[in-house]
Amino acid sequence: MNILFLLRLYPVYGGGETVTLCLANEMVKRGWNVSILYFKENTRKQFPFIDPRIKAIKIEGVNYGEFSTEKAHKLKNEREIVHTYAVQYIRDNKIDIVMNQWWPLCFIDRLKKETDSKIIKVHHTAFYIPILDGNGIKAKIKRNLRPLYEKYKRRQAVKAVIDTLPYVDKYVFLSPSFQKQFIEFSHYTDNASKLDSIPNPLVFDQYITPDKYAKKEHIVLIVGRMFESDKKITRALRAWRMVEESPVSSGWKLQIVGEGPDLSGYKQLAKALNLQRVSFEGYQQPLPYYEKAQIFLMTSAVEGFGMTLIESQQQGVVPIVMDTFLSLHDIITSGENGIITPDGDETLFAQAILSLMENPKKLDALAQQALVTCRKFSINNIVDLWENLITKMRTTNN
Repeated sequence: MNILFLLRLYPVYGGGETVTLCLANEMVKRGWNVSILYFKENTRKQFPFIDPRIKAIKIEGVNYGEFSTEKAHKLKNEREIVHTYAVQYIRDNKIDIVMNQWWPLCFIDRLKKETDSKIIKVHHTAFYIPILDGNGIKAKIKRNLRPLYEKYKRRQAVKAVIDTLPYVDKYVFLSPSFQKQFIEFSHYTDNASKLDSIPNPLVFDQYITPDKYAKKEHIVLIVGRMFESDKKITRALRAWRMVEESPVSSGWKLQIVGEGPDLSGYKQLAKALNLQRVSFEGYQQPLPYYEKAQIFLMTSAVEGFGMTLIESQQQGVVPIVMDTFLSLHDIITSGENGIITPDGDETLFAQAILSLMENPKKLDALAQQALVTCRKFSINNIVDLWENLITKMRTTNN
């Protein structure tokens, strides 16, 4: 079977790229031929393992990457370059399945018509989350006109999917809850034919060993992009101030792993809050941090699946998460393998952290259950789901 992934950046920037490589590695192990087309190279020195059998090809002359500010449909030259190269590559390499991870619609709208491949669009973010917080004028207007704003955002989310459906054979969400939400908002009726949902896989092969688990330290961990509009790490920093003020937290420290445009702002806020036990680690491979930490924090406003949640569970780190995205409930059952707190309530979030710090038995019980439940997201299980979907697509006219 010949599979082609479509990415903007390579080899890795965020969760979408990491998931792609994880899937690609497993697929080549199963004997599939896997290729990746991309526009922009990532310049990091630390890369995850990439199977040498994966073919990665950069399409030159395309000024459209993660940090592009132009609308893709305005890039006429780039669109023609992409169309010509992609169609020819698919034909020359007899590609069976194209998995579009990140390309905009105007870059793929000729593939279904001009090739014999089956086209899959993977929706890597939540289907619909209206962000209403913030202190700017736009944020205040959104809150004052909340019903109209939410209606507008629903229409936008539905339109983005509906506009794509004629150009793909399958549209795959990260969670059944996102698929259900789309159907409810759009009243779409061709659910069985066009739509499906498959979660992201665990990236790491290894689960924490009992020896390493026994050596864990009093560390609370955050892993993610330093990007406030999505990740809302200011919430975690303000909650951590409350944690530091409690004697229960004595000996505990917070480590923040990741980089991004708002990193300097987070450092300034930590200084303004007079936080004493916070360190910013920058971009790092997170596994060594997971192995040492005991509690994981997520305060995101927007997540598609929250890969760091299952990564933390795999290493015996108990997640505490604000309830902001539907797929969260595919991963965590609050009080069993993690804790879910109300969206935006920093006080209850801090109390949840302190409750685990002062109750080691509860912390251990949650960690042990998390090690069990996260196994359903193993790479073998997730690629089995993809294999079943692809097999059905190749044997039907959908």
